[in-house]
Amino acid sequence: MKKKEAWRKKRLADIQQLQDMEERKSNMIALTPITNSEAFREAVFDEATKSIVITFHNGERYRYTLDRLFRKWIIAPSAGQFFHQFIRPMPAEKLKEAD
Repeated sequence: MKKKEAWRKKRLADIQQLQDMEERKSNMIALTPITNSEAFREAVFDEATKSIVITFHNGERYRYTLDRLFRKWIIAPSAGQFFHQFIRPMPAEKLKEAD
């Protein structure tokens, strides 16, 4: 019985460790801004809302809700071209302008 309980505790600890690793990976994406574009100043994934906040060079900011596209956008050869082709046509929420 003690072996079974020890095995169960170990298994739960392993599962928790995997969940923690996934959360850390997700947070790393949240902290990876896209800044290599002439189309906008910065785009950051907001993990809490599963959305992308884009700040344009003129200071205007918009929120787009698209969790999965951000991962593809990070590795796109042209962030601006990817934005214009896949993200700009989507509905967005205008936010207060950046300082």
